Formats: sequence, C-alpha cells, structure tokens
Amino acid sequence: MQQYAEESVAKHIPNMQKLLDMQDNIKKGTVWKGYENILESAIKQSDRWRNLKKEGLSDEETKKTFYQKIPMRVFAWNKNRH
Repeated sequence: MQQYAEESVAKHIPNMQKLLDMQDNIKKGTVWKGYENILESAIKQSDRWRNLKKEGLSDEETKKTFYQKIPMRVFAWNKNRH
C-alpha cells in the first residue's frame, strides 16, 4: 500500500504544484488575507513563540521573527529504513 501511495504522489505532485503556483493569492503573497487571526493564533501557540518570549522578547519583536527567513530542516521519511 505504501508503495502505491508513494507512486501516486510522485505521479500527481508535479501537476498539483503547477495548479498551486498559478493561484493569485500565492503569487501575491496574500494567502492569509482575511485569516490573519488564525495565523496569529498559530504563531502564538508555537514553540518558537514560547521560547522567544522566555528570552524576554516583546510581542512585537517576537512577531517580527516570523517574517524573517531562517534555515529550516525538512523531514523526509527514508523508505529504505525499517
């Protein structure tokens, strides 16, 4: 089942990505327009928010860090590992 799922993702993801890239709200950076309260709530529930607050940053300083690019590690499952 896992093999079929991975093959299906590999087959369909390029087309899905093209559709996503064509959306105006993605191009314009307005994905969260009208949903700012949801985004802010998620930010304030994150470990990153809590850790920066413990370090003494103000709400405004902490919020600004979420709009700066930072290096991130993306998790990918290694299907050869058992």
